[in-house]
Parts: sequence; C-alpha cells; structure tokens
Amino acid sequence: MKFWKFVFCAVLFLAGCAGSQTAGPQKEAEIPDEKVEELLKVYATVMNETYGAEADFSNPSFQDDVASYYEVKNYSSIKEIKDHISGCIDKSAFSEQQIDNDFLEKDGKLYAIRGGRGYGYYGILPSEWQRVDQNTVSVPFCLMQEPAENAYVTVKMAEMDGVWKITEVKLPDGYQ
Repeated sequence: MKFWKFVFCAVLFLAGCAGSQTAGPQKEAEIPDEKVEELLKVYATVMNETYGAEADFSNPSFQDDVASYYEVKNYSSIKEIKDHISGCIDKSAFSEQQIDNDFLEKDGKLYAIRGGRGYGYYGILPSEWQRVDQNTVSVPFCLMQEPAENAYVTVKMAEMDGVWKITEVKLPDGYQ
C-alpha cells in the first residue's frame, strides 16, 4: 500500500511540474517610452563627449599649450562618470577609453578636457525618436546640432539584470 501511495504522489508531483512549464519562448518586455527618452538623453551626452558632466565651458579653470580644463560640478571622479554611463549603456555600445581622454583628475577635482578639435559634431535629437520594434528606435541624426536630411541612428535597448540599457547603436551609413 505504501508503494502505491508513493507512486500516486510521484505522479501528482510530476504532473504539477509539467503543468507549470511555459509553452514556447516568453515574449521580451517592451521598454517604456519614458525610459527610451531617458536613455537617449544619456547617449546624446556620449556623442557630444560631455557624458553628462556639468561645467562652465565658457570659462576654463586653467589652460596649457594643448588644452583647456573645465572644473566639473556634478561628478567627482572619472570612475563615477563611467559608472553612470555603464548603468545606462552597455559597455559594448560606447568607449570607456574615450572618457579617460576627455577628463582629468587633479588635486582632488575633476576637469573636462577640451583641446583643439571639434566636439559635438555628431549628435541626436533624443526627444524625436520613433519605434522600429518593441526595443529598437530610430532617432534623427544631427551634424553640428542640425538634423541631417534622411539620416537616422538606430538604437537597440534590452533589459539586463532588471535594468534597461542601450545595447547597440548604428550610425547612418557614411558616418561610421
């Protein structure tokens, strides 16, 4: 009798396990609209090489023969900038090395470095995006802060460990 009770319990257990399995792949969640724009605003700061740093770019803190240095008000270290950016953009979609080239830590302060080259040449209009699919958007591409005719950046996003991030960015042909 104990044997049949055991078999009966085993059958019920297995039936319960089989019933809890999902049929086929689960549909990936769609990124909310407000999160799309938030991530695009962060990516726009990557494109203009400020990475969200706030500084008075009209008044350098100091200069040398190569560059001007502007004290950053809202970050205290390069690591803090990298942590913020990588919290919104997967490391495969931006260059951490570029952050090292654009900032300097000196005497306990953080400075944005601006040298003799163009900044903000490429850009996007983060508030003027359109969905391509549930987690991909198309954003107007800008040259010198003006939308380029028929040019769009494709941006893919995914939820990674419970956090939405930009995972891939494709510039328009000819601007890679």
